[in-house]
Amino acid sequence: MRKVKPDEMHGGYAGRSLQDKIRALMDKQNKRVKADGDRSSTDYMLKVGRLEGMAAALAILRNIPGAPSSVNHEIQLSNERINETA
Repeated sequence: MRKVKPDEMHGGYAGRSLQDKIRALMDKQNKRVKADGDRSSTDYMLKVGRLEGMAAALAILRNIPGAPSSVNHEIQLSNERINETA
């Protein structure tokens, strides 16, 4: 079991927040998209669709007035996160 970082935890004993869970799944999916070499395959398109769907869900949850939170912005943040850990 992987060690959870303090910034990934939610207060109390509730565990990680929904946003943290979606962020983690989105980063895994983003790595899968980047690892797929055949960009014309149906499998690649499904991976991209799932990534965009998670980004859209996260953008909806993070809808803070005055803050940018679009699908492209969430994917950009995911790219930054996975490049940090790679």
